[in-house]
Amino acid sequence: MREVAQWLGLWNGAPRSILLGDLNAEPNKPELQAIYQAGWVDALRAGGKDDAFTFWDPTPTPGRRIDYIFVTPDLQVVSTNVLSTRASDHLPVIAEIR
Repeated sequence: MREVAQWLGLWNGAPRSILLGDLNAEPNKPELQAIYQAGWVDALRAGGKDDAFTFWDPTPTPGRRIDYIFVTPDLQVVSTNVLSTRASDHLPVIAEIR
């Protein structure tokens, strides 16, 4: 929670911003609520893939979603995908953004 608050303070409402990475929290966790409430757009949710998993936990199903691409609302999410690979315990999350 402190890290999210600190990060949001550093961001300070700058337009055309992207936050991405392994946030170690599932979408409904309190740690992410401040990001959603600040108006950030979850790219997987915007791309209709909110139920995708991004982490093998420890088997393919029912994996968890803890990796994200968030964008500010002035950016448009055109498409999203989660690639299936066993190269890591995390699956690559990709998004086309304009």
